[in-house]
Amino acid sequence: MTPLARALLSFSILVVFLACNKSDDGTPTTSAKADTEQAPSPESPTESEGPEPEQAQEQAELVGTNWRLVRLNQVPIPLQEIPPFVRLDLDEEKRTVTGFSGCNRFFGSYELEGSSLRFGHVGATRMACPDSIIEEQRFLTALTQTTSYQIRGNTLELLEDGKVVATFEASGPSER
Repeated sequence: MTPLARALLSFSILVVFLACNKSDDGTPTTSAKADTEQAPSPESPTESEGPEPEQAQEQAELVGTNWRLVRLNQVPIPLQEIPPFVRLDLDEEKRTVTGFSGCNRFFGSYELEGSSLRFGHVGATRMACPDSIIEEQRFLTALTQTTSYQIRGNTLELLEDGKVVATFEASGPSER
């Protein structure tokens, strides 16, 4: 193999590696970040142990928080160990909602007044993903049926006339 061909091959491998080593929002990931997301630390509770007592937990904010879906219409969503996660983010300044619905990215508008929350028309990309973790249409329908919300600690519940249609857990600050 010629030196030029070897250099081109090395460069191509590097480009593929960098393209594959990005999170769902396109930002580079690090192996340290992947390690912390994949395995809980010995000090943190696991799913089977349940949440920490409320005393040490601060209440998350609706806007500015990255919300990860954990239940849809009372059905638990399997927790993935690697991103991307089914999630939503609300942008207060633009009054927009964006997120990832299992296969596609979605976007739309929202109206917020007190505990009343309504999502406007929600659009989505149209990727073909046969192994989606949830049925996306049910998730997007739950968003558009939302009439209010409540937050308890780090848990967000979207409600339709008082009935929980989706439950999220705060997974960190919004990526905006």
